[in-house]
Amino acid sequence: QVKVDRPGVEIRSRTGYMAGVVTSKKPDDIKNSDIRSALASPLEYSALQLRVFLDPAQPGTTGKKKVPFEIDVVPGAATIDTADKNRVSMEFVAVARDPQGNPAGQFGQKVDVNLKPEQVAQFVSKGLNYNQALNLAPGSYQVIFIVRDNLSGKIGSVVAPLQVQ
Repeated sequence: QVKVDRPGVEIRSRTGYMAGVVTSKKPDDIKNSDIRSALASPLEYSALQLRVFLDPAQPGTTGKKKVPFEIDVVPGAATIDTADKNRVSMEFVAVARDPQGNPAGQFGQKVDVNLKPEQVAQFVSKGLNYNQALNLAPGSYQVIFIVRDNLSGKIGSVVAPLQVQ
C-alpha cells in the first residue's frame, strides 16, 4: 500500500507482476510482443530514455491534418553494435487513440543502419533525432510513442494528449 501526505497527488503503480511464457524465440515475435505490451500498458516504459515533441497540426489531405512529431533518443540510451559495422537497429511506433480508446491513426518504422565513424561520434554525443508525422482528423487524442532498441531489447514510451483543430 502506498500513501502520500499531499492533497491532489495521484499515484499510478502496478498492482502485481505477471510473467508470461515465451513460446517463441524468434526476434520478430519477441519484438512484436514487446511493442504490444508497451501499447497496452497504463504506465510509460523507461528503459530507453527519450523525449517527444509535438508540433502544431498542418493542413493535410482528405479532411485530415498532418501532425509532425519529433522523438529524441538521449545520448547513450541506444546500442551501437561495433562488432557489426556500427549497426543500430530501432523500431519507432506512434499510435493515436480517440477518447473511446479506438486507434485513429498510427505510424511505424524500423531503422536498421550501419553508422559511419563520424555518425557514431554524433550518435554518442547527441543521441538520435527522429522526425515523422501522423495524419489525423480534427479531435481529441491520446498518443503513445514507443521506441524499441532491437539490439538490447530496451523500450521507452511516452503518452501525450493531443488536440487537433
